[in-house]
Amino acid sequence: MTMPGANGAVVVQGLPVDRIGDLAFENSIRLHELAPAQASLEEAFMELTADSVEYRATEPGQPGRHAADDRAQKTGVA
Repeated sequence: MTMPGANGAVVVQGLPVDRIGDLAFENSIRLHELAPAQASLEEAFMELTADSVEYRATEPGQPGRHAADDRAQKTGVA
């Protein structure tokens, strides 16, 4: 899978770096840099546990908020 990155970069997922370089070479595509990136331990943990979070930050009136949440924000009491 590829997607645009910052500053004209292309982000490729699912292929090892050497295979990406070989494919670029075989298709006469000049690459100036191949930089493998790995998520930090914290990023990996947050991604793996994203669905089990009990509390999420949302704006007032957005989906996922409860009336008690809005009341607590206005009065300080839920």
